[in-house]
Amino acid sequence: MSLINIQGLIDNISEKSTIYTPIIEAIVNSIQAIDDSHRTDGHIEVVIRKNSQISVKLDGDTSDDKDILDVIEIHDNGIGFTQTNRESFDTLYGDQKNAIGGKGFGRFMYLKYFNNVAIDSTYSSDQTRYKRTFTFSGRGKTTPSFISKETNKLISAEDDHTVVSLSQIKDQYSQSLEKKIKTIARILVEKLLPYFIDDRYKCPTITLKEIGSDEEVILNDFFNKYKEITLAAERKLDLEDKKIIYAFSVKIFKIYFTKSPSSIILTAHNRAVTSEPLYTYIPEFQDDFVDEIVIEDNKKTSKNYSIKAYVLGDYLNKHVSLERNDFDFPKTGTVLYEFSRREIESNVANIVQKVFENEVITRQVKKRNKIKDYIDNKAPWHKTYFNDIDFTQIPYQFDEETIEGELQKQKFKMEKNLRTKVSQILKNDKNNITLGVEQISQQLTDIGKSDLAHYVVLRKVVLDVLKKSLKWNEGKQYEKEKVIHNIIFPMNSDSDHLSYDKHNLWVIDERLNFNEYLASDKPLNIRDERPDILIFDKAIAVREGDDFSNPITIFELKRPQREKYSDEDDPIVQIGDYVEQIRSGKYKIPQSGRPIKAMQNTPAYGFIVCDITEDIKKFCKRHQLTPSPDNEGYFGYHTGYNMYVQLISFDKLIKDAELRNKIFFKKLKIN
Repeated sequence: MSLINIQGLIDNISEKSTIYTPIIEAIVNSIQAIDDSHRTDGHIEVVIRKNSQISVKLDGDTSDDKDILDVIEIHDNGIGFTQTNRESFDTLYGDQKNAIGGKGFGRFMYLKYFNNVAIDSTYSSDQTRYKRTFTFSGRGKTTPSFISKETNKLISAEDDHTVVSLSQIKDQYSQSLEKKIKTIARILVEKLLPYFIDDRYKCPTITLKEIGSDEEVILNDFFNKYKEITLAAERKLDLEDKKIIYAFSVKIFKIYFTKSPSSIILTAHNRAVTSEPLYTYIPEFQDDFVDEIVIEDNKKTSKNYSIKAYVLGDYLNKHVSLERNDFDFPKTGTVLYEFSRREIESNVANIVQKVFENEVITRQVKKRNKIKDYIDNKAPWHKTYFNDIDFTQIPYQFDEETIEGELQKQKFKMEKNLRTKVSQILKNDKNNITLGVEQISQQLTDIGKSDLAHYVVLRKVVLDVLKKSLKWNEGKQYEKEKVIHNIIFPMNSDSDHLSYDKHNLWVIDERLNFNEYLASDKPLNIRDERPDILIFDKAIAVREGDDFSNPITIFELKRPQREKYSDEDDPIVQIGDYVEQIRSGKYKIPQSGRPIKAMQNTPAYGFIVCDITEDIKKFCKRHQLTPSPDNEGYFGYHTGYNMYVQLISFDKLIKDAELRNKIFFKKLKIN
C-alpha cells in the first residue's frame, strides 16, 4: 500500500499563493458542483467568522483584537459529495475534472493556510438522501487516505447542500485577510471575474458575509447593481508559432474600485493566474484614469478607474501550474514552449493601448512637454538628444533625476555607436578615412555641442566663484587658503571618493584633468605634515603593480595677499623635501597603507600658487627660477631636487584659465 506524506505535499506548494487562494479554490469547487447539478438557482455563500482575542499590553492594559480569522465556511447547493466525488477527493492528482481543468491538487491549498478542513455534505443517490461528513487534516500525517473521521448516513428529505469549513488558520497568516467585507469581495471578484464575464455562462449567485455583522455583499452586484465593473472592449488575439495559430480572447474592463494598477491578467480555467502591471509595457498606464459619470439629478462627477485586461485561451489552460498561480512556460524567452509570458503580455498591451489610444496620446504629449520644459529651462545642453529620446520607455511619473538619467542614457547610446563607427573606420585600411569622418561628423558635432555646452558653463561658474573668493569679504579681509583650495579641489577628499569630473584642477593645468589618483589635505604618514595635493598619474594608492616612473606632482596653495615668509616657509624647499622623502620610501599611501613606489629618477613637478611678494621673489631668485614674461610667475628646473617648478600668482592662475577657455565662453555667449 502506498503512503502519502501530506505535510510534504504542503511544504512543496509554491509561495506565490495568498490567503485568498484556498477561498478561491473552494468557491470554484462549489461552482463546479452547482454546474454538475444542472440547477438554475445555484447559490454560494462565503461566511467569515472572526475570533475576538484579548491581548495584554506591557502596562497591564487589555484590549480586544477582533480581526483574528477563525473560520471560513463555503456553502453551496451543488451536487454534493457523492461517492464519486468522495473518491476523487481522496485521490491525489485525480483525473475526474480533467475536462474542466481540474488538477486533483487544489484542496491541499486549504492545508497550506488552515490546520483543519471539515466537510458536511448532503447529496442524493438512487433517489435516496445521504449526509456525509469527514475531516481533512495535514499535521505531518503519512497516510494512504486523506479522509478521516468519516460518516455517511441516510437522512430524511433535505435539499442538496455542502459546507466546506476551513478552520484554525496558521499563525503566520492570521492577519493576511482584509478587514472589510466589501474589500474582500472586490478581491474575490477580480480573481473570479472570468466566471462573471462569459456570455455563454450564468454564474451562480455568490454572497459574502461575516458572522456578527449585518453587512453582506453579493459579488454579482458589482456588474449589475454597483456598476463598478464595466466591459470596455473585447478583442481576439492570434499568435503564430511554426505556422500553427493559437487563439486568445482579451476582455478589457474598467474597474472603479481596485487599488491595484492597471494590469494584464492571464487566466486558466476561469481563474486569474498571473497579473502584470500594464505600465511594464506602456508607461502611460501607471496612473489611474478618470471617467466623468452621471449620478443622481443628472449631476456629473469624476470617478477613477484602472484597466484590467483578462486573457483567456486553450494555451493558458494547457500550461497552468499545479497550484494555479503560474504557468509552465517562462516569463521571458522560449525554448521548449511556443510563447513566453512576455510575448503574450506585450501583444495584449498593444491591444489595450489601441483601445485607450486617446488617453495614451494625451499622456504622452503631457510627458513630452514636461521633458521639453526641463531641457529648455534647466539643461539646454541636452537639446541635441531630445528628438532621439524614446518617450515610450520613460515612466509616466518622473522627476528631474529620472529624466536626467534617461538623457544621459541616450547620450551614452550615441557615444557608444560613434565609438563603434570610428573603430570600424580606423580598422579598415581600404576605407577612405576622409569619407568616414564625413559620415560621422554630424554625430560628433551633436555630442560635442552637448558636452561642451555643459562643461564650459560649469567652468565659467567655477572661475567666477574663484575670482570672487580672491576679493575682500565684508570685513575687508581675504579668504583663507582653504576656501580657494576647496574650489580647486575639495579638502579631505581623494579620487577614491571624488571622480575627476568633480574637481577643478584644470584651473591650474589642463593636464591634471584625468589623473587617476588624488589625495587632498591628507598626511602621507600620520606623524608628518602633508602637501596640499598629491597626485600620481597611476592609481598606485588603490592597486598593486604601480610603476616607479609615475610622475609625482605636488601643489602648495598660499593665502591670498600673504606678505611675510620666513626661510622655513620657503615653498620650493617644502615641496622639494616632500619629493625627496617620497623617493626615499618613507611614506605609505594613506588609503591602503602600501609603500609609495618612487626612485630618485621618478619625475617630479611642483606647483605653487600664491601672490608674488618680495619674500617670494627672494625664494625664486635663490633657486634660480626664471621670471615669466608677464612677471606674474616663475618657472625652472631645480637640479638639486631633480624637479620642475612653476610658481604663479592667483591673478595669473585665473587669467590663464580664462584665456584658455575664452573662445568657448565666446561661442556660448557667456562672456
